[in-house]
Amino acid sequence: MPDQILLVDDDARLCTLLEQTLQRRGFATQSCRNGPEALEAAAARQGAGVMVLDYDLPGLNGAQTCARLRAHAEPEVAQMPVILLTGHPEVADEVGCLQAGADDFVEKPVNLPVLEARIGTLLRVAALRRQLQEQNRLLAEWQERHRHDLEAARLVQRAILPRHLPELPGWAFALQYTPLWPVGGDFYDWAPLSHGRALLWMADATGHGASAALVTALAKLLFRQAAAEEGEEGPAAVLAAVDRECCTLLQGRPAFTAACVELGPGQIAAAGAGHPPIVLVRGRGRTVEPLYSASPPLGLCGAPARPEATCATLERGDGFLLFSDGIYGAKGWPAFHNWLEGASFSGSPEEWRTGVMAQATALAGEGGFGDDLSLIAARYGEL
Repeated sequence: MPDQILLVDDDARLCTLLEQTLQRRGFATQSCRNGPEALEAAAARQGAGVMVLDYDLPGLNGAQTCARLRAHAEPEVAQMPVILLTGHPEVADEVGCLQAGADDFVEKPVNLPVLEARIGTLLRVAALRRQLQEQNRLLAEWQERHRHDLEAARLVQRAILPRHLPELPGWAFALQYTPLWPVGGDFYDWAPLSHGRALLWMADATGHGASAALVTALAKLLFRQAAAEEGEEGPAAVLAAVDRECCTLLQGRPAFTAACVELGPGQIAAAGAGHPPIVLVRGRGRTVEPLYSASPPLGLCGAPARPEATCATLERGDGFLLFSDGIYGAKGWPAFHNWLEGASFSGSPEEWRTGVMAQATALAGEGGFGDDLSLIAARYGEL
């Protein structure tokens, strides 16, 4: 379909000349004699094409007509490109044309090649604007679908996380779980063992967002299965079993770091696979002892996990901190470790959590957290 040119001039002879010239150049034209007629025609064609508008019109002049066009309720009409034809070459008049909302102006007597070139430029700009608007519309639709998908994933992920931590005689817990996105790559869970014991584990999937969240769903199944089959053998056996299944299912793609702790009356056994250290809190909160992981993350088939468990006896008031690397963020483990060595953990697990989160926030700085963040504070016995 030819590009539409709306000619608005009370000079019938000039309109006829412009129509004939533009039609020979392949444009479709329509003529109007005044501003109200031009506004009606622009609305009828939803702003398609270019309006060539005389400045000196009877009644509504060109500047007033252009201003009313720009104020139209329909964006397609309000954005119609406008070239004002003016017989007033003064700078003030040129400025007035542009301030009225015109995209360009051409002085009278009209130089037809110049007018044609400027029409062509505005038509190209209008086409690009329509393409951009369409791309924005498609992007908005995709974002809305993506938002619904993320919300569904968030609800599923929250559903697979335990609603509470184990209720073990003598043990108290506090929990912090803050995903970077609506869905995150951190995961924690627990399973009961015989004789008043329990397994507690935390995993941190590689990456962020929906892909990492899918891995956490897999982690839920793998850890529950490993805990049921190997739980009585201790945390190292559980991590090794999960690693074997990851290699089978994910075929060598790194899955996640993990740490697993067996809790019993006055004692723990802990093992890790590429995860941040489990931090023992001793002496009623006066000393800390990191238990480092020497095993690689789970799922590296070329370097199978060989976790080893560390056992520790706890006095009343002792406990541990289990967390993902989002806790210390970009500042790294050394900065967080330095703070731990000078901190006091003499209160409740909730007070431990509050203190650790305050330090994590300080380390994150103005940029905020850049990763999923999980923290479990556990204390044994009464203070």
